[in-house]
Amino acid sequence: NLCPLEYVFARKEPADPGVVIASEFSAVSSILNGALRVNPYDIQMCVTSIDSALSMSQSERDARRGRDIDFVSTCPSGLWTRNVLRDLNDATLSKSTSSRMDVVGDSSPDSILAREAEL
Repeated sequence: NLCPLEYVFARKEPADPGVVIASEFSAVSSILNGALRVNPYDIQMCVTSIDSALSMSQSERDARRGRDIDFVSTCPSGLWTRNVLRDLNDATLSKSTSSRMDVVGDSSPDSILAREAEL
């Protein structure tokens, strides 16, 4: 889901920046350091995060945007996708020594992107 990245990029210049609230289960939560992370199944956590975002000081919102805007502005989506796929692959391989990924062949991020492009 690239919407949080698009939001950060679209809001890079306004005087009153917003705050991204991202599910801790989404890949984007691991790369947007300024986002508030929530478990979407924990209603109280979501309510608290929304309240925090709405009552956050201007300087903290600016600092959160500053942490993310450089990455969003300079990192092409292909690089972001490769990094996420690499992290997923690493997590899968570390979880079990007999990875199911062996069944489909090479599981490197580049070969996954290549297979995806073929579809």
